[in-house]
Amino acid sequence: MKQRFLLASFALLLPFWAIAQASTKQVTAQHIFWAADFCTFKFSPKWSLMVDLQHRRVDGFNKTALNLGRGILFYQVHDNLSIGGGAATIAFYPNLINAAFDETRPEFRSFQRVVVRQKIGRVRFQHWYTLEQRFLRKVENNELADGSIFSNRFRYFVNVQCPIGNKEIDPGTLFFAGFNELFFSFGKNVGTNAFDQNRVFLGLGYQFNKSFNAQVGYLNVWQQSANGPRFTDNNGLRVALVQNFDLSKKVEKK
Repeated sequence: MKQRFLLASFALLLPFWAIAQASTKQVTAQHIFWAADFCTFKFSPKWSLMVDLQHRRVDGFNKTALNLGRGILFYQVHDNLSIGGGAATIAFYPNLINAAFDETRPEFRSFQRVVVRQKIGRVRFQHWYTLEQRFLRKVENNELADGSIFSNRFRYFVNVQCPIGNKEIDPGTLFFAGFNELFFSFGKNVGTNAFDQNRVFLGLGYQFNKSFNAQVGYLNVWQQSANGPRFTDNNGLRVALVQNFDLSKKVEKK
């Protein structure tokens, strides 16, 4: 538990160190808006499926940046540990960073994930360890080309939630919601920079009932280009819906 707490603290502090280190580098600022819907379907005490749909915009609300659909099948080893695997499809839209390329660029991903849960006092932690295999469509002369560029990426995500005014996040409870996620790429097609990006979210959530909550707050995405000391500093708003459907009880009744 102590090791996971130290790792979470390191992950939360690292983005501020990275920004300070890159203060003299080439930085492009963008305003962003991200919306997400996470749905978990529990089929049995051990098996569940999580599906999330995401829509992201740049230049405030003005321009679509990305649409994402992802699914992952989980097996619950015990109360605080789950393992799973899944796939995702992504459409990258033309953005302000590379205005010369004006086509939608697709990507397919497969991935494996380990989820560790812990609780310290009233505070809930979730640690996600994800290994991705990415297949990004090739681009040549600012046009889509045949084939894909393959790369690997490791992601560490720590999520923190703490009820405000209550001991638990029960229905009708306002809570603090925050996370930090680090991305590191590896493999022959990665380029010169292993560090890919860091995401920080700080916001509030409201638990409407046992199976549904909504979260809104500030999001920063600090991203480094694959080659050279070029960074993108994305700041904006993130809205997320989280829904949980326990279908195992209906199966048991049958």
